[in-house]
Amino acid sequence: MGKKVLYSPLGITDPIANFRDGSMLHICRIFKPDVVYLMMSKEICEFHHSDNRYFYCIEKLSETIGHKIIPISIEYDNLVDVNMFEPVYECISKDIEKIRSTLNDDDILYVNVSSGTPAMKYCLQIISAISDYHLIPVIVSTPAKSSNEHGEDKKNYDYKGYWENNDDNEPQKFEVRAKETTSSVFYALLNKIAIKNFISNYNYSAALELINMLNTNTYQELVPLLKAAQARLQRNINQSYNILINAGFNYPFVRTDERFGVFEYALEVGIKLKHHEYNDFVRSITPLMTDLYERTLNCKFGIKLNDYVRHDKDDKNKIYWDLNKLEGTDIKSILEEELINFNAGIVYNIHLVKIIKNKMEPGKFADYINKLSNVEEKLRNRAAHTMIAFDREKIKSITKLYPDEIFNNILGLMSCVNIPTTHKNSYDEMNKLLLAIIE
Repeated sequence: MGKKVLYSPLGITDPIANFRDGSMLHICRIFKPDVVYLMMSKEICEFHHSDNRYFYCIEKLSETIGHKIIPISIEYDNLVDVNMFEPVYECISKDIEKIRSTLNDDDILYVNVSSGTPAMKYCLQIISAISDYHLIPVIVSTPAKSSNEHGEDKKNYDYKGYWENNDDNEPQKFEVRAKETTSSVFYALLNKIAIKNFISNYNYSAALELINMLNTNTYQELVPLLKAAQARLQRNINQSYNILINAGFNYPFVRTDERFGVFEYALEVGIKLKHHEYNDFVRSITPLMTDLYERTLNCKFGIKLNDYVRHDKDDKNKIYWDLNKLEGTDIKSILEEELINFNAGIVYNIHLVKIIKNKMEPGKFADYINKLSNVEEKLRNRAAHTMIAFDREKIKSITKLYPDEIFNNILGLMSCVNIPTTHKNSYDEMNKLLLAIIE
C-alpha cells in the first residue's frame, strides 16, 4: 500500500479550538497521513511564523499516536481575499495539481473540506467532484454538532497549553468526528452551508455566483433577494428598497427620511471594515465625515451651511464659500482667524472642523470631533500623497486608533447629530431574512 497524504487549508479553529482538535488535526488523528500539506493564507502565515503552532501540534500528535506525520507548509503570504472564489481556487487547484504529480497510483490523497473559509471548502469539494484523480474529501463535525465558539485569542495563542488540555487526547472524552464523504446529499449540504456562510459574511455576489454554478431551482426564491442585498451594499436603492420591504425587511429609516442615505453609507463603511478592506475603509471616511460635520453645524449650533455657500452649476457636489453670504458673519471671522490666507474657495472638511471646534464645549461630543478630525486629516493626507497600503496596525500607528475604534467613534458622533444607531446591525437583520428562506 502506498502512502497517505492530506491536503488541508487552515482556518481560525486550527489547530485546536475550545479544547478539542480543529478539523486538520482531527483528520490527522483519525486517518494518520504520512504527509500533510498545510495551505496558509496571509493571516495564517503570520500565526505560523509567530509561534509554529501548527507544526508543533502535528509533531505532538505524531508522538501520541505513534505515527510519523510530516507537515509541509504551502504559504500564500499575499492571499488576503480568502472569501473570494478566484484567488482561492487558483491557489488550491495549483496545489492539488502539484501534489498529484508527486504521487504514485497506490497513494491516497485526502482533502480537508472542513477547515478554512467557505470559499476554500467549496473549492476543494468542487475539485474533488470533477477531478479525474481520486480525491477523498473528509468532513469533521464540531464536538457540539454546532458552530464553533472561537473562544481563543489567536494572536496570543497558548498552543502548548491547549495541546496539554486538549480533550481529544483523553480516551474517555474522545469521539471520532471525521469521515470520508462522496455522497450527493453531502454535496448539496455543503452548497447550502457555503451559501449561508457567504450571506453571513455579506458576500452576496459570491452566493449568487455559487447558485448560478449549481444550475438548480432549489434557491430560485432566494435569488431576487440576494440581488437586492447586493444592490443595497452598492447603495443602489432603486434595485433594492421595494424588493426587501415587500419581503418583510424593515430598513432603519424609511426612504423619504433625509437620514436614510448617510446611514446606509455608514453601514457600507462598516461592511468594508468587517471584510478588512482597509484601503477602501480609509477612502470612504472623508465623504461620510463631510456629511456628519455639516449635520453637526446644523444640529448643535443651528448653522446651515447653505446660508454661507454656493453650489457649482455643473457639479453640484462641488461647494464653494460665497463671499457675499459670508460678509459680516462670525463664520467668516472664524475662518479668517483659524486659516492662513483663507480665500473663500472650495469648502473643505478642515474648514467645517475649525468652525465646530470654535463653538463646541468640552464633553463626549467634543471627544468624537477631536478624534475623528485627527483621524480623517492624517489618513486623508497619507492616502492622497502616498501609495501606502493600509492594514489594521498601519492605521493604528498613524491615528492612534484601530479601525474598529474609528468606526465606533463615527457611530457615536452619528448618535449626537440625531442619527440613532440602534440598528447598526441592520445587515445582520437582513441576513436573517435571507437565511430563513434557505431553511
